[in-house]
Amino acid sequence: MANAYANAYANAYASTQTADIQNDGGKHRFSWHAWARLKTRGISPEQAELVLKYGRILKSPDARTRVVWQREVAFYRSRGVDLSECTGVHVVCALDGRVMTVYRKEDLYADSGSRWLIRARV
Repeated sequence: MANAYANAYANAYASTQTADIQNDGGKHRFSWHAWARLKTRGISPEQAELVLKYGRILKSPDARTRVVWQREVAFYRSRGVDLSECTGVHVVCALDGRVMTVYRKEDLYADSGSRWLIRARV
């Protein structure tokens, strides 16, 4: 699996386009920028996929961000899913579903964008 991620990253980096990775029967398209941010910020592709699958949604007019916080960690831990390494990871997706960037932020309400917060699925 790790080799597939390495190949996808190399292809995205070389082409400066997007890379497709398989996730439970669906595909997430990562921009070259998102792949580069994964590498430089020490976030694994597996963590990004967990955030895409289990994270709460923050809506804004031009993007959808998925994020995992302590509430999601506690909720899914009781269901056998360990999200502790994903705490604070944000995955920003364009409206077409393409992953644009990935980052880790410790404080959910640190910026004015928090007004777009909607209820978590948990």
